[in-house]
Amino acid sequence: MKNLTKNESPNSNRTTSRALCVGILAIFSQIALAQSDNTQLGRVDLSFNPSVVQINTPNTITVSGVWNNGCVPQSGRLVESSYRVLITLQLPPASTLCTQALQPYQVVLPAKTFALAGSYELQVVTSEGGMLDAKSFAVHGAGQFFSESNFGGGWCERTTNGSGLMISHKRSGASDQMWATWHNYTDAGRPTWFSLQGGRWSAQRTNIGDIYETSASPVACALNFPSDPNCPIPFRPTRLVEIRKIGTYSIDFSTANSAALIMRLDAGGLFTRVINLERIP
Repeated sequence: MKNLTKNESPNSNRTTSRALCVGILAIFSQIALAQSDNTQLGRVDLSFNPSVVQINTPNTITVSGVWNNGCVPQSGRLVESSYRVLITLQLPPASTLCTQALQPYQVVLPAKTFALAGSYELQVVTSEGGMLDAKSFAVHGAGQFFSESNFGGGWCERTTNGSGLMISHKRSGASDQMWATWHNYTDAGRPTWFSLQGGRWSAQRTNIGDIYETSASPVACALNFPSDPNCPIPFRPTRLVEIRKIGTYSIDFSTANSAALIMRLDAGGLFTRVINLERIP
């Protein structure tokens, strides 16, 4: 039996042993937690080389981000089928000890050649079956551009409160069509609107087309029967009086949430107006 020194006691030895056991359990608990939480943290970032993807041209895709632990993806596999791409990131074996947290990772995929021009839907998953992210990207043809992302929704100009641009954007495969209406008011304060039609993409962030003005006789209770509190039809469509082309437009999307609409109007002479737009959340 060990002889106790002056400052030692059976109780102090038991306390030291318990502290050591607790510390060991804490370490193994962290390892187990890291292994069980082998999932992605934050968004998945994609980069392309070359940055503009062209048909029949080899392109290298890099997947990167920050992982919850040290068991970061080691490699990846890409499968493509009819404008759909699946990237599977290979994770280390489940028996691997993951003791570090918030580790950056980067997986460079083998070069890929796309034969079809258009908008591609992409999903990133893990070899364990976990869904990480869903994105889209464009593959451009010879002299043919597709949009970088979907720009549909409401857009407004802060300096002209009450007016705005509503964009409808159909983006799927070889179809990439954008149609928009610009809601505004006349000098007399009456509502008016213009339509942006026939658009095509001159670059992956630039859409150009024609501007049309639509005129009609309004038919609604508030306008035609302002004194009738029991108007049975609050609104009914009316025969269009006139649809005429009044100019051309180009809209440049600098980011996913900001754009510049350039309207070139033929009103007895060419008139150009630049409208800075922000996406409505």
